Amino acid sequence: MAGIFGIIKKKGNIQSREIEMINFMQSKNYYSSDQKKQIKEEIKSIFGNICPINHKVNDHFQYAKMIGISCVVDGNVFVNDDAKKLIINKYNIDSNKSDYFYLPFLYDIYRESIVFHLTGLYNIYFYNNIDHSSLLINDRFGYLPLFVYENGEEFVFSSKIVSIITSGVLSKIEIDYTSIAEHLFFHYTLSDSTYIKKIKTLSNAQRVIFSSKEIYKNSYWSVDEFFGYDKLNKSHSKGLFDQSLKSSILKFISHIPGKMNISLTGGWDSRVVLSYLLPKYKDILNLYSFGTQISDDITIPHEIAKSESLNYTPFILDNEYLAHNFITNAKNTILFSNGTRNFKRSHYLYAIKEMAEKSEYFISGIFGDEVMKVGKPMGGEVLSSYTINLIESCFKFESTLDSLKKSNILEIFPVDSNDVIAELSARLESLQRIFNHYETMSQKYVAFRFELNLRKYFGAEINCYNDFAYSYSPFIDYDFLRNYSKTIYFCGNYGMKKNSIAIKKQTTNLYADIVNINYPGLAKYPTSRGYSMNDVNSIKGNIKILYNKYFHKKKQEDAFNTNPTNAIFLSLLENNSIDEKYMGFRNLDILRLEDLYSLTFWINEILK
Repeated sequence: MAGIFGIIKKKGNIQSREIEMINFMQSKNYYSSDQKKQIKEEIKSIFGNICPINHKVNDHFQYAKMIGISCVVDGNVFVNDDAKKLIINKYNIDSNKSDYFYLPFLYDIYRESIVFHLTGLYNIYFYNNIDHSSLLINDRFGYLPLFVYENGEEFVFSSKIVSIITSGVLSKIEIDYTSIAEHLFFHYTLSDSTYIKKIKTLSNAQRVIFSSKEIYKNSYWSVDEFFGYDKLNKSHSKGLFDQSLKSSILKFISHIPGKMNISLTGGWDSRVVLSYLLPKYKDILNLYSFGTQISDDITIPHEIAKSESLNYTPFILDNEYLAHNFITNAKNTILFSNGTRNFKRSHYLYAIKEMAEKSEYFISGIFGDEVMKVGKPMGGEVLSSYTINLIESCFKFESTLDSLKKSNILEIFPVDSNDVIAELSARLESLQRIFNHYETMSQKYVAFRFELNLRKYFGAEINCYNDFAYSYSPFIDYDFLRNYSKTIYFCGNYGMKKNSIAIKKQTTNLYADIVNINYPGLAKYPTSRGYSMNDVNSIKGNIKILYNKYFHKKKQEDAFNTNPTNAIFLSLLENNSIDEKYMGFRNLDILRLEDLYSLTFWINEILK
């Protein structure tokens, strides 16, 4: 386990009960005994953090004694140079410090307005032991999940659901079958409810302000900021995109004292990120990829690493992996992701856990493809066809509920299906009110991707990886996205419609041009699309692209050897005597068995 946790008293002061709760939360939190951790007990609050397994120093806990302010951080936070200079001069302190060191001082200056002076992907809790006020915040996208529960006496928060469950604040643990129906239908919960009743996920861009008199929440940012810019021309757009992505990458690198891991696949996003790092940072890079022996995600990175003399580790997902590594990583993927990710994602955690031994920092191209997509998406893992239909209907959810009723998802729950439908209807109505705020279909789609899909799918997965090391993607940096929204490439320019080949090619050309600007040598290698980046800039190459796209489509392969995993995981459930009264996991008509099996496992582990 890694992340932050705490209990804030609404009435009275911290007592021995709350201290015992925190200690028990830690003992049940799947963390290693050698992980760095810190707990601080104050009059109105007790809180702490646990660093990823391979993080050597706990700089994510800070206490500034001279001003009486503490904070704990989950994730990556960046403080700009102007803010650092202000703090150094105002408090007469040493300048040779990590960004986390400055956070209590920045809070002392700006209080709840501190959110406008930070970037990164984070959850932070501040406590002032002079006036006993405190502040809980997350980043603009709410990227890393933070779970909260409150009653009349206390407010509890944690990066892991299991912490809140084991704290003892819940009088009883009740499974939320509506959330499970959401997950099975949409691939994740669209609402901020969780699989446990009364435990919620903090929405994006939130401030929870605790004073001696009251607790109140507000939202401090909206994706509205990305709309309404006059778009730059093509040349200026490309230049701004290039410089902004470079700044985003360098921002992260400035935090890294030694080596850094980077995933390199057969795709384009990771190739773009790598182009900014070569040749200058070549010696600090540990490249890795995973897949079957003959998959593009193994053969292509191997070719690049060999030709460019890069340090590269392949993780072969063969039958030996299935026999010796799959089950352990499958269970951990489910548990560390709070039940949100299924066992077919286990190879991601497997590789990250192994690579974390080399470096505690990861950089990747995650979400890059989503940022760059234009037009209507295809239904798949990230956005289900039901989700796409919901967005296209402007969140008029009646047909969505009809589709759910026609499926057999509701048949597996030991509760009245009408109650599930009624609750889901109320949740979708809340989403409708949120997204109807946006004027156009394009804006609704962009808002959904950046304020909901980003945190519900990608953030949930990263929360799992962060148990081992800190992960970062430059494509999710706020400063980059703010500039990206000013360019002609911004996905909000195109809406959810079928776009022309020329518009789609615009994005492909941008990727190729960026690589050629920064490290041209990477553009010559093949990609999983069946052509190189250099092919997009030649007549012969464009003929090859059209041929591959329309006449010789590549056959879909099981590149990660996931086909046998359903049977393996089902065997695990049967051998562990899973209680079927919670979910009828043998109902083989459910389309996404991996989600059903994984949730079955998670629920039974929680109920233990």
